[in-house]
Amino acid sequence: MADSTKQNFKATYESFDKFCQEKYNHTAEEKILEIPQDEDLEYEILQAWVNWLGKNSIIPSTVHTKFSSLRGYFHYRGIKIYKEDIRQEIKLPKIPKEEKYPLRLEEIQKILREANFKKRSLYLTLISSGMRIGEAVQLKKKHFDTSEKQFMIKIPANTTKTLAGRTVFISKEASSAVRPILKKLKDDDLVFAKNYKPHYAVCCEEMTFKRILRNTGLVESYDSSRTNKITMHSFRAYFFTKATRKHGDNYAHKMTGHGGYLMQYDRMTDEEKRAMYLELEPDLIIDSSERQNARITELERNEEKIQELTVKLKEYRKEQEKDKETKKMVDDIAKKYPEETKRIEKNMEKMFDEFSKKLMKKTLSYKI
Repeated sequence: MADSTKQNFKATYESFDKFCQEKYNHTAEEKILEIPQDEDLEYEILQAWVNWLGKNSIIPSTVHTKFSSLRGYFHYRGIKIYKEDIRQEIKLPKIPKEEKYPLRLEEIQKILREANFKKRSLYLTLISSGMRIGEAVQLKKKHFDTSEKQFMIKIPANTTKTLAGRTVFISKEASSAVRPILKKLKDDDLVFAKNYKPHYAVCCEEMTFKRILRNTGLVESYDSSRTNKITMHSFRAYFFTKATRKHGDNYAHKMTGHGGYLMQYDRMTDEEKRAMYLELEPDLIIDSSERQNARITELERNEEKIQELTVKLKEYRKEQEKDKETKKMVDDIAKKYPEETKRIEKNMEKMFDEFSKKLMKKTLSYKI
């Protein structure tokens, strides 16, 4: 189980315990022990808890998440709650579906200008790789392969949300920012975080990011919740959008660690993965001058491809001309020697018929 999931379970249980003490003057454990004695009590308690969360200004999406966590804990304690019963017995708040805010390049540039060197390195890594902040804060120096200009990172399975390791790359721009940090570290040192407990490391990064947003005037919440329109997850969404446009959503899902997509990507070599990333990289550059350099490199690469295609096209046309010359030569011979040509064609037809009959006879002689 991922560390963030454990923290969610812990927070949910503490919330439920606080509710039980306020409403029933009992602990959560005491109320759970009463449930097997009364079939309707579990739904009565759960509905009261859901209502209590709403009164305490917990947004609908969080209520659903907490309810799912508590349902899992009830199941662990031998109290099964089925989906059909939830639909009939529990009234959960509806979740408003807000249109997600698209992070703009100018906003990213503004954030990076406000951030210090180490935070800027972290944000460039998130933007150019699509990894989660929870994965980034657990990266150690030994997870980085710095042999190429675009660093390759092997994200360990035990640090991911899905518990599945994967290979990602970061842009040349991000690699240049991270390199000085790596030089000062030992293999087992954390690269971006100080706290080895992921939950606390993530909380620390979120607090710093909120401060940067306030300083840059980029604080704006959705109408239906207190959630800010720009979060560190926005970097991941930015990468996903660019990756989808370049290579399709299957590639984007796989690169960002969503399970069940583009399984053939797992069978690619690191060189093949890098080649695909190099095609995407120009779209992930943030600095204006770096973007211009990346575009120039991309144009040069495209020019090389055009030159290769031009050479192949010329070779193909030469082959066509040879074929035309050969055909013309055959036609000229046929016109010059019509009788001989007809005799040759008849002999060839006769030979083909005889061969076909022999082949058919041999085939029929086999026992099935």
